[in-house]
Amino acid sequence: MFEPIDEANLGTAIDFLCKGFPRQNRHFWETGINRILRFCDSESVGYFLKAYGRPVGIILTPQYKRLISKDRTTPIINLSSCYIEPEFGRCAPLMMKAVLSTRDDAIFTNVTPTPAVAKIMKSFGFQLLNNGVSLVCLPYHAGIG
Repeated sequence: MFEPIDEANLGTAIDFLCKGFPRQNRHFWETGINRILRFCDSESVGYFLKAYGRPVGIILTPQYKRLISKDRTTPIINLSSCYIEPEFGRCAPLMMKAVLSTRDDAIFTNVTPTPAVAKIMKSFGFQLLNNGVSLVCLPYHAGIG
């Protein structure tokens, strides 16, 4: 079962993220999720993959709308912080498929994928835009805002 993360189950989501990403403390996840809720264009911060009535996987999906033409916007959704309990690892492609099917009008990104996630993303048809290196001319970008 696939279930959105909303205000009612934020505590469960934070607990699960702490379990899946033990190098980050609870405050890190609370702060991050509050930022997603404050700055993103969605009521949900992501999704749970559930089995036997309990979460076995999680993925955060912060999103915002981007103007793509004079009168048209499209959602940009970043696939982030994906964790699945090891015994349910075979369900990772199902969770990814479910996330990708939530919006047919969206552009999906993953800004910082791990090598394992990059491999999964390629199997879903995502394209690599760079090899993990981005060069930015900071004085130029600082001048134009």
